[in-house]
Amino acid sequence: LYNATMSPAKRVGDCINEVINLRHVFCEIITVTNEETGEVSRVPRTVLIDDNGVGYQCVSTGIFNAIKKLFAVKGMPDTWVKPVTVKVQQITKGKRQILTLIMP
Repeated sequence: LYNATMSPAKRVGDCINEVINLRHVFCEIITVTNEETGEVSRVPRTVLIDDNGVGYQCVSTGIFNAIKKLFAVKGMPDTWVKPVTVKVQQITKGKRQILTLIMP
């Protein structure tokens, strides 16, 4: 679990329309700097860990919000009897692209 959070094998953005059998979730707030403006922001970094221990990393408010809603509906991962199946989706709004999760 520790290794999957430190060096995730995959990027969530590379897994659009793929299904993940979610077993664990790791979230932290990190600081990023916009290369064009120099503006510093605090954003959520989320690592989804599947039932095989593979980590999927992203810095995405959309995924973070989807995880909060998933926890509200399904409870926290330590209460799950079996993995929760989620599917990565991308929503486009004008020039913005937002990642989210759905339950297929």
